[in-house]
Amino acid sequence: KMKVCSRNHMKMFVFDWATAYIGSANLTNAAMGGRSKQQRNFEAGIFTDDETLVTRMKGHFDEAWSKRSCEQCLSKLCKNSPKYKVE
Repeated sequence: KMKVCSRNHMKMFVFDWATAYIGSANLTNAAMGGRSKQQRNFEAGIFTDDETLVTRMKGHFDEAWSKRSCEQCLSKLCKNSPKYKVE
């Protein structure tokens, strides 16, 4: 089941639980270089197989996916937040 968090803006991929990518790019043409050189976004990212970093990235993702952060969330837009308000 997909879990949605309006604050989630991570761009993180873990491959085979051993290699990971983390970066700024959204999965769009402008970010991935699909547009002309004059219309590309400036992005940065890293691939790593550093075990400590990959483990921390997996933990960060699990924290967001499990909604453990929701109780402290201050978003008024997220239905899981105690501050949620229907306007």
